[in-house]
Amino acid sequence: MFVNKDIYTIHLLNQPCGLPEEKCTDYPNVQKQMNQFLLDTYPKQKFLNIVFNMLVRNNFINEDLFFESFSNIHIADFCSFINNRFDKTDKPNGRLLKLCKYLQSKKIKFPTVCIKNPNARKYLC
Repeated sequence: MFVNKDIYTIHLLNQPCGLPEEKCTDYPNVQKQMNQFLLDTYPKQKFLNIVFNMLVRNNFINEDLFFESFSNIHIADFCSFINNRFDKTDKPNGRLLKLCKYLQSKKIKFPTVCIKNPNARKYLC
């Protein structure tokens, strides 16, 4: 249908409105690897699952558990960064802060209880 140069699409009742979302085909595989890694490495950290489930759902992590846009940052590096509190005298890692700024630009937010690092908390909470 055309009205004032606008295009309207009519669809069946049992079909959802809008365009179909692109889904990651390896989502279950990455999710399994992620859960196994978190269980083996951080068994007592229950809040890390919140962080990484959101990152996997938004396709920020690939099958090798590296970040898509930052291919030199593994999730182990990111876990240690967000879990460790740094003194004000310690210099934070620049590439991990760039990743935090990138996630902030993509409007990704996490609960404050998930991020212990005050440098990362500025960007991620």
